[in-house]
Amino acid sequence: MKTKLLLLICLVAIECSWAQKQSRYKTYDNEIGYKKEDLSKAYSLSFHTGWSVFKGDMDEAYTGQYIPNSSLAIKLNKRIGRKVDLQFGIMTGRLTAQRSEKLDQYTYLTDHFKSDYLMASIASRIQVLNTEKVKLHITCGGAFYDSENKYAASITTALYNTTTEEEKKIQSIAIPIGLDFSYSLAERWALQTSFINYLFLNDEIDLIKSSEKDPDNMFLVQLGLSYNLN
Repeated sequence: MKTKLLLLICLVAIECSWAQKQSRYKTYDNEIGYKKEDLSKAYSLSFHTGWSVFKGDMDEAYTGQYIPNSSLAIKLNKRIGRKVDLQFGIMTGRLTAQRSEKLDQYTYLTDHFKSDYLMASIASRIQVLNTEKVKLHITCGGAFYDSENKYAASITTALYNTTTEEEKKIQSIAIPIGLDFSYSLAERWALQTSFINYLFLNDEIDLIKSSEKDPDNMFLVQLGLSYNLN
């Protein structure tokens, strides 16, 4: 996690340095939007924290020794059209899940997993609502998920109890689809709320692969603060 947090901090420095090279003068008109020649200056930077629900072969949130399903994200938005943004993001966080099954009359299986991940994403944001204070965007794109996973399983019978553990690095392409709400606080500042579902193309995010269930998903709710860099 220390390496991931260091990478996150470095990205903030790079994004801020790059974006602030652009002109800081705004030429936005509420009725006609950004003029074509000013689109290169339309940047905003946002910081987000959130909570996620993992939906895979383990359906319950794990409430043991690990803090479940928290995340931290940094996103850079670049206006490329009157109602279209291009969004670059990086997110670090943790996924956890568990399950308990009765295998037969005397045998019980209890297992759980923990995933510390780093995810980089690129997405398009299409504006579908624009009022003086509130904006709504539909978001869709692609992401690369890289994680270090720990899995533990315990089998209990009337005669014995055995526990196995496994560690594995998991990588996957994911497809994020969601909604972004923005509420303007001042000329440059806005509150943001995001609802995003990540569909993983790898069904082994929790180290379990099953053909009986849908692909692994992560539903994420994030709260953030956005700053217009222009």
